[in-house]
Amino acid sequence: MEMIRAGVAAVAVFLLPGYALLVVSGKRRTVGVVWMLSAAGGLSIAVVPFLLYVATYIGLRLTPTTVAVILLAAGLVCVWDWWERWRHSGRLKFDAVTFLLAVIFLLSLFARLWMVRGLSYPLWTDSYHHTLITQLISDSGFLPDSYEPYAPIDRFTYHFGFHALAAWFHWLSGIPVPRSVVLVGQIVNALAVPTGYLLTWRLFRSREAGLVSALVIGLISHLPALFVNWGRYPQLSGQVLLPVLMVLTLDADEPGATARDWVLTGLVTAGLFLVHTRIFLFYLIFAGLFWGGKLAAAVRRRDAGHVKRMLRTVGVMAGVAAVVSAPWLWRFWRGFGSFVAQEVSHGYNAERDGEYFAWNTRYLFDYGIRRWLLALAAAGGAWGLFALDWGVILILAWVGGVFLLANCYLVGLTPLWSNLISVKQVYLPSAVLIGYLASRLLSLIAAKKSAFPRLYRVLPLLASLGVVLAGVVGLFYTVDLVEPQNGFVRPADLKAMEWIQDNIPQDGLFYICVHFWTPVVAHGLDAGYWIPLLARRETILPPEVYGSDGTAEYIAFINRRAHDLLAAETPARLWEKLREYHVSYVYIGVRKTPLKPETFEGSPDKFRLLYSDGGVKIFQVLP
Repeated sequence: MEMIRAGVAAVAVFLLPGYALLVVSGKRRTVGVVWMLSAAGGLSIAVVPFLLYVATYIGLRLTPTTVAVILLAAGLVCVWDWWERWRHSGRLKFDAVTFLLAVIFLLSLFARLWMVRGLSYPLWTDSYHHTLITQLISDSGFLPDSYEPYAPIDRFTYHFGFHALAAWFHWLSGIPVPRSVVLVGQIVNALAVPTGYLLTWRLFRSREAGLVSALVIGLISHLPALFVNWGRYPQLSGQVLLPVLMVLTLDADEPGATARDWVLTGLVTAGLFLVHTRIFLFYLIFAGLFWGGKLAAAVRRRDAGHVKRMLRTVGVMAGVAAVVSAPWLWRFWRGFGSFVAQEVSHGYNAERDGEYFAWNTRYLFDYGIRRWLLALAAAGGAWGLFALDWGVILILAWVGGVFLLANCYLVGLTPLWSNLISVKQVYLPSAVLIGYLASRLLSLIAAKKSAFPRLYRVLPLLASLGVVLAGVVGLFYTVDLVEPQNGFVRPADLKAMEWIQDNIPQDGLFYICVHFWTPVVAHGLDAGYWIPLLARRETILPPEVYGSDGTAEYIAFINRRAHDLLAAETPARLWEKLREYHVSYVYIGVRKTPLKPETFEGSPDKFRLLYSDGGVKIFQVLP
């Protein structure tokens, strides 16, 4: 039953809004239904948070009913488009490439969902604040102004696209918020298949190239499938929307592009800013390279008309994006934006930043792309450079720009993103280049078809069987990539949360396991981190976003308290620090962490065991 509800909600949330936007914008006149369906999922990632954003600023509270009405209207627009296409053509055309793309997508989606069949809570540390933000949106129907009542942080400036999607999915399906976060994250993961296909198809005008890219992204590469283990779904959402925005940007310079196309691109650009700030910056690099290269070529040709048209195009797109984003940009600048600006203005500090920004080759292969896939991508890149293919040159320049800015710490500047963040999007350009390589090889084979006519006639069938076989093998490979040990919340922890609600005073403050992910931001390592959301009691660590949305004084206090407690070398010294900071309880969850029960069990005069069941232990800090 859950899967039926999830399926209906997924189609409503991830197909209808994006597809309806393409119909309303007039894009439907120039593209086919396969193009529309490939782009719809990525565009819905922008449309849903954009609607929440607009509703908040006009004072309209979203509810399950209002969302259902909005999606019903979008559905009617989609049905109208399909009816019009059927009426004018008599049928909707689906060829072999479309069929194989659908097979790859469905296998990828099945693999993503099968991976999480037993997960009620998303994995690793980022998942806590993503679930909390989703809960805040679903509770209020608005964009949050703060993290209350789950954390004493009185402003909210974090990107919220993924969380809006998860909240809408929760409203429509009735599936609990934590499980909705898991399922939506996996659906978004599978949507990387059609959007990657779309970008490769557009760059090289080859649907076969796009098909190979889709196969790599969905069932051969370990990224983006591995995102399930980190819970970094907002970044992934941005990466799934990004290829669609790239395609819209490329199309904006086509001779037939109109002001409606430019406005659409500007709106989607604003949507990407709402979805993920750093991926938005990745897009700006791409757009700058594309328009800069086009402008340079037009100037070199002395084509004044094209120069004027490009300036007008970019002006409209940038103007629309800026105007639409202005209210959120103002709020963002007063929180997360000013935090980043302050970090950058101080310059790179190796002692403060540690290894956070440093390059590590292991990252590339563990969190980016396998060696043999990278070799294929390099071959495609080399071929494209030799052939002076502008699509390959653009992709390589874009990737180079992303990594160049990630390594500006080498000249004393603080990067806006790390090498690790850059690496986690390498699967996309790699798949694009592998698709290009495949298309070039197919062209060589086609050139020889007269010499081997019989082989060429059966080649499409052999290629189709190869794609299906690779997809099935990839399915079994992909489903094993999940790492359940990254889960913080286990059944015994949930039982303990109920006990806490019944037996711990409202003002109880919990000590939990602390880990500094960066020198300036800490997070938890077991279910204790989830206590504010699951048991409504405070812990020594707010959600990880305190590092951007908290005040300077609050951040300093949280970090000082965490460092002081970590530095306590003996139970007696730890007890003293806990008393100093008015911490009254200790939570040790099922997941094994450096925080050991023995530390407290050996000092019964300082710590009293209150709860012990299923691997969970709760101690009281005695006076």
